Amino acid sequence: MWDVSKIIQLSAKKISFASFTHMQDLDINFHKTSSKNTVFAINRAIRSIETALRFTLGFATPIVVEFGMLVAMMSFFCGPKYLGNMMLTLGLYTYFSKTFSELRRVQMAEKKNAEKKSEFYLNESTINFESVKNFGNEELEKSRYKKLLDDLEQQSLVVQNSLGQLNSGQAIIYTTGMAINLFMAAHDVSLGTMTAGDFVLVQAYFMQLSGPLFNMGMMFREVGQTQVDLEDLVDMLERQPKIMESPNAVDFNYQKGSIKFDNITFGHLNDKKAKEGEEATQEKHYLFKDLTLEMEPGTTNAIVGPSGFGKTTILHLLFRMYDPE
Repeated sequence: MWDVSKIIQLSAKKISFASFTHMQDLDINFHKTSSKNTVFAINRAIRSIETALRFTLGFATPIVVEFGMLVAMMSFFCGPKYLGNMMLTLGLYTYFSKTFSELRRVQMAEKKNAEKKSEFYLNESTINFESVKNFGNEELEKSRYKKLLDDLEQQSLVVQNSLGQLNSGQAIIYTTGMAINLFMAAHDVSLGTMTAGDFVLVQAYFMQLSGPLFNMGMMFREVGQTQVDLEDLVDMLERQPKIMESPNAVDFNYQKGSIKFDNITFGHLNDKKAKEGEEATQEKHYLFKDLTLEMEPGTTNAIVGPSGFGKTTILHLLFRMYDPE
């Protein structure tokens, strides 16, 4: 058990460090468009990975071993028809759990999106408290947040109802298999081919199936929840940084504080409004073209211009948060 815990913690640590390293390598656009909720979602994904590993490594091996022992004992002591009934029950239970868990995964993803919207709105409204007060928009904020909570409530009810349906379906499959097993054993007792002790033994073996089936159902649910929580993490890891180091890059050459921009062209991609029925496109908005600027060491310089002129962008280019064209 200690080795399993060590593997789980080591895996979680490596994934967490790799995610943090990749996030630090991403460009400023990712960090500008992301919020605190994105970071929280990534942390939640890493915790979900740890939980999924614990369930998979902690339950998978015992489930397989217990199934194997039950199959062997049922085949040796009870005969092929009882073994067939147990395998059919196991197959139906597994198929139903896996299929229904896939359906619930979609529902859990929709609930997670509703949670993210409500958390984001709560976070933004709290941060911009002064602006809300200045414009007297308290009632507007309340009505918007209530609408988000209503949507979250509906999604949560869908998830809870589907969980009840999943548990009911699993119980029906298991109970039906046990009832069939009971009738077959009672019939064999009436024919004299099985004793009362054998009758109890068969039912005891079949009832032992409930433990592994319950653990397997829990494992399907946890893996499904982990897949939902991993979406933000996977999306972040699939993003490639736009600022890439050239393999032929040379060391920085200090020039006594001299700063020079030589024919620099840079622009942002902006979403272009699409007409009805058309796909949205992006167009390049250039802040400057062929910009040449030089600042001598020991001098005080000021860049003056209206909002959106490119003052902050020049600093970002200087610190290489953007690459020019």
